[in-house]
Amino acid sequence: MTSTARARSRSKSEKKQKKATVAPVTIDWEQGQQFIADLEQHAPWQTWAEKLASRKRPTTLRKLMRQDRNPLEWSLDAECETPTRELLKRLDSVKRQWHDGEPADWSAVVDDWLSAAATRKASVPFALECLAWANTLARLATRLPAKNWWDLFAFLLNTALEAQVARERQVNHALVSQLFSAELPLTLAYWFPPVELCSALATPARKAISEAMVELLDGEGMPQARYVRQWRGLLASWTRCVQMDGEVDGGRIDKQAKMHYEWLVRQTIRWRRSNGSFVFEENSKPRCGDELLKAAIRCGGDQLDQDCFQCAIGKLEPRQSSFDLPSPGEHSEWAESAILRSQWGPKSIYLAMTFDSSRLITELGDRGEVIWSGDDVPEIRIENEPLQITSDWEELCWSSDDDMDYIELEVRLNDSWRLQRQILLARRDRFLFSADVLIGGTEPSKIHYSRPIPLNDQVELVHDDQACEIGIKSKKNLGCMMPLALNEWKAGCHLGQFDGQSLQRSAVGVGLYVPLFVDLDPKRQRKSRTWRQLTVAEQLRLVNHDEAVAFRVQIGQQNWAFYRSLSGSINRTFLGQNVINEFLVARFLRDGEIETLIEIE
Repeated sequence: MTSTARARSRSKSEKKQKKATVAPVTIDWEQGQQFIADLEQHAPWQTWAEKLASRKRPTTLRKLMRQDRNPLEWSLDAECETPTRELLKRLDSVKRQWHDGEPADWSAVVDDWLSAAATRKASVPFALECLAWANTLARLATRLPAKNWWDLFAFLLNTALEAQVARERQVNHALVSQLFSAELPLTLAYWFPPVELCSALATPARKAISEAMVELLDGEGMPQARYVRQWRGLLASWTRCVQMDGEVDGGRIDKQAKMHYEWLVRQTIRWRRSNGSFVFEENSKPRCGDELLKAAIRCGGDQLDQDCFQCAIGKLEPRQSSFDLPSPGEHSEWAESAILRSQWGPKSIYLAMTFDSSRLITELGDRGEVIWSGDDVPEIRIENEPLQITSDWEELCWSSDDDMDYIELEVRLNDSWRLQRQILLARRDRFLFSADVLIGGTEPSKIHYSRPIPLNDQVELVHDDQACEIGIKSKKNLGCMMPLALNEWKAGCHLGQFDGQSLQRSAVGVGLYVPLFVDLDPKRQRKSRTWRQLTVAEQLRLVNHDEAVAFRVQIGQQNWAFYRSLSGSINRTFLGQNVINEFLVARFLRDGEIETLIEIE
């Protein structure tokens, strides 16, 4: 993977291109009769069936992928109900020879499934069932009469043909499109290369795979935000296809697309949770995630990817790698997504986000626990009238170094208001700083701000009787949330409230700044903590809170300062420090000096 593959010069319009509609081709029973008749000119159906079922090559998908269990299970998600899971398990257990436990009448099983399939809509479960039948079709030849076998074969063939010429039908669900229009036809071409109808499917299947990889991923393998929740399914399908691609005669998946896939493998390691599942996944099986990722690294990774993965699972320290590991955090303005991460190891903190259209979704995790995940857009009222989002989120800034990852976004609201979201993840200091900036008012107004905290159901909040800070824990103590814009003590907190699930703040002015500090260092959990809003001065004048704000956070002997100007870069002072920046985060050293983590002019 060279640096030339990392270019991100694609425009957003490229993500919305569609294909022209083409009339589907269908295979009927008369063709099936002719197909079987041609076979039986040389030998009876049963002879052909036994030959088909006893072939040593092509090998099963499980052996091809070097897996102990069915690789189709990588694609199972919450949408896949019990009947689909049971069918995949039943078909995967079919061996060359009949064995106890199989259905007594496979013909009835096939007829029932085909009858129901005739009216089913395209979906991930339906596609996986089709793939399971396609991968078992050869071994079923000895268990089915010629007519039943052909009915099943023709249905799968027609489904693949129709999907290939009508891919735009699934444009809103890329995974469904890939399963039907790419993996299913490539699977048939893999299993039945002598059959011209099947071998002809390979070229359009490879085209569908290549086009999807280029269209859905940026130059560094990051899926566009709308497809992040289909990440595991897409990676699973493409990994199976890449492996089959090398076994099917003809052309190959496009080199540019293959490069996109290789970068996707690297990104997947970044978006892996410590328990093996993927960020934003629900009800997933962690073991499947790591099995898939190991197979993907074999198919499209390199030694650097292998080292990153070994660090991620805790079997390798970064210093033990012969490579300089890349940053664990990454962003993509084109893909409208980012992940801020403290390290590659299993004790990593991460904040993942997608910001497509007017939605902002975030997930915060630490040491294998998901703290929150979901919609993260505040509700803002001006003079009791709600502000509406009137633009897409725009990335204003990304910065990353050894100390931190930082991203800043902006969205426009009605009546000239703008909302900015700042997120900073401190690597060594192990804290998250997330703040909303409301600016653009033309005259002082009553502002009411309310930000939801989409907490995971497994997270327990620990309230303090006197202070506004709130502890968070699950199986272990995870950290503490501190609403810096509110008074530290509940008795003096008249500007808003914070209950761990919602942060509210009220003010009068032309702007508002609402930060949330989340301490995630387990070594600091028992240490005393405090915060203060600081006085900011400009030419001997105390500035208002809608002009500039500063805060100091202290936990044990560690101290940090945060400053934000809401009115541009102006020379001001706080705590004896002179600043001309719009944004500053600094760490206090023991000698009283400060060490800058980030400053933005």
